[in-house]
Amino acid sequence: MADETDIKNAEEQKPNWIKPEIYHPRPGTVLPGFTVQAGIDLFNPSRWQLKIMEGDKELYFREISAEQYFTHNVGKDAIKPGTRFDVHVHYLLSSIWGQWASLKNLLMADPKPVITEPAEGAITSKRPRVAGRGISGATIKLYQANFGDRIFGTAVVDANGDWQTTPVIDFFDGPFELVVNQTISDTEYWSENVKIIVADPKPVITEPAEGAVTSRRPLVAGRGIPDATINLYQANFGDRIFGTAVVDANGDWQTTPVIDFFEGSFQLVVNQTINNTEYWSDNVRITVAATKPEITAPAVGTVTSRRPLVAGRGIPGATINLYQANIGTVLFGTAVVDANGNWQIIPVVDLYVGTFQLVVSQIISNAEYWSDNVRITVIALRVPVITSPEDGAIVSTDKPMIHGSGYAGATVKLYQGNVGDTVFGTAIVGLDGNWSISPTVAFPKGEFSLTANQSLVSGTSDWAKVVNIRIDV
Repeated sequence: MADETDIKNAEEQKPNWIKPEIYHPRPGTVLPGFTVQAGIDLFNPSRWQLKIMEGDKELYFREISAEQYFTHNVGKDAIKPGTRFDVHVHYLLSSIWGQWASLKNLLMADPKPVITEPAEGAITSKRPRVAGRGISGATIKLYQANFGDRIFGTAVVDANGDWQTTPVIDFFDGPFELVVNQTISDTEYWSENVKIIVADPKPVITEPAEGAVTSRRPLVAGRGIPDATINLYQANFGDRIFGTAVVDANGDWQTTPVIDFFEGSFQLVVNQTINNTEYWSDNVRITVAATKPEITAPAVGTVTSRRPLVAGRGIPGATINLYQANIGTVLFGTAVVDANGNWQIIPVVDLYVGTFQLVVSQIISNAEYWSDNVRITVIALRVPVITSPEDGAIVSTDKPMIHGSGYAGATVKLYQGNVGDTVFGTAIVGLDGNWSISPTVAFPKGEFSLTANQSLVSGTSDWAKVVNIRIDV
């Protein structure tokens, strides 16, 4: 082999030898593993040399035995992508090297394909358009990065180096990493991963529900894109932010308003910002109730028994506590306001006989709000007694005759024990102190509990001792 230093310094070269012709590569961009082909028609050389230079820096050198035509495949990793370089070849004839033939300013292409769409962090549908750049004629295959070998789509790079595909299989919801490969000279080259989020970019309010009755600062919760910022507003009414939240890794968010909602009809809406773009939820209409609970029964001035039904309105989910107004801290009963804003309590402690003022509080987010006082008169009317059927009896009809004793002339009403306010039947206590009721509402099958109260003009008694029976129809 000739000395490489001599070659570089152009010593022992025959300037009169005809330069060889370089057939390949063509000027412009070349791919890794490209082939160099050259030849000389008039002579029959014995050896050839190939030299690849980046400016004054030698990148590659080979000396090969060959005659009129020279072919060599340059190593795939010999030249880094993006490098501009020159190819030089010459031949050895009669122990003298001829002049170099040169092909200059070639560019080594990057064999790695590139995904240009969707962008990193984008929110997409399950089958978004995926596009990018590659080597003309190469086949692109689309995968989920680091997750199996399922091909979601394919494309062929066009003459301009562009490709695009629409997935033929749905992407999975949530964070998703795209990757593509292209095959060149039997070698696969992989793109960089691109992280996207597959989801509807519109946030959702899941709580409170449409039509709910709430306090002025209810918990508001929903779904969104992980790490997105949620801002809470009154829909169609200014730009006041009532609360903010960051969507957690599971796609959930929640916020408690830092500003009171306005009482009455109120529409919630939230937005989330992703890649500097705002996406808005659907509006949710609620009713914002007063934070002060209300006693609706008994009415002011009513004469009652020592354990009357006390009922009213409040904020759904709030705890109601019943007290005697302005006197002590005896808790006479509790209730939880239902979804419709209603509550009711039968006292577990006797109200005091005589003038009595009822008051209730409701607790919302650790704050206590008080109702107006309701003044009533409490009398000690004795309770009725259910004598038949006996406790534990099994009856074969869903409308058994109920017997008992009470105060002559009082009106007796029959109820299910400790459940609701449905009246199953009524009767007037006879002069002998006895009463009988044939129920007007059928008892449900299975275990059933009975109770009753009796009323006079002076008020209503407490509840009779509960009798448990079984309806076996």
